[in-house]
Formats: sequence, structure tokens, C-alpha cells
Amino acid sequence: MKRALLFVLWIIWIAIVFILLTMPAKDFGNVEISIPNFDKVVHAGLFGGVVFWYGITVIHLEKNRTKTGTIIVTVLACIYGIAMEYVQKYCLHPPRDFSYGDMLADSIGAVLGFLIIRWITKKYQLRYLSKNTMKS
Repeated sequence: MKRALLFVLWIIWIAIVFILLTMPAKDFGNVEISIPNFDKVVHAGLFGGVVFWYGITVIHLEKNRTKTGTIIVTVLACIYGIAMEYVQKYCLHPPRDFSYGDMLADSIGAVLGFLIIRWITKKYQLRYLSKNTMKS
């Protein structure tokens, strides 16, 4: 049950990313945030989340096969981020801002999500192995 819930949460996260990136800019209102490049941090967080939630799901499914799948999802998340910028430019009316900086932030976020999952996986495996060797 927990595995299915994690998978559903991952799919919901992907949908949230899509919705946020296709919403008209006017729906965000005139929110003024005085942090430089805050939108890039948001982009990195959104796409880092795509990889992170996938990784968390896979850790619970197949502890020994996390790396390959997470690498594939990281690459797909980068492609998704790039594609969404083109969707914003060519498919939305009125179009949203097109930015190579957002593409870079999406990709950096995806890679950071991958690195966090790798760190968690290695830490989890070390703890798991140390518990099993102590029992022997």
C-alpha cells in the first residue's frame, strides 16, 4: 500500500509541475519576492522534486536498482523541463516567458534530486548492511 501511495504522489508531483508551468502568469498575481533569481530556485525545486519523489518510490520498491532508473528519470526530467519552456512559448495563449535560464535551473534541480537520492540510498544501504552483519 505504501509503495502505491508513493507512486501516486510522484505522479501528482509531475501533474503539479505541469499545472504550475502552464498556468497563465496573471494567475500568480503581482507577488513581489525580493530574492534575486527566486524563480530559478522554484524551477530547480520543482524538477528536483520529480527526481526525488521517483527515487523515494524506487527505494521502497527495488533497493538494489535505484541508480539506473533514477538516472533515466533525471534525464527525462531535464527533457521535460526543456520541453515545458517550449510549451510555454508556443502552446499557451498568451505565451509565458521563455527562458534558457529556466531550462538550466530545471536541469540543475533534476541533477540535485538525483544526488540527494544517491546519498539517501547509500546511507540506507550502509545502515541496512550494518544491521544484517551484526545479526550474523
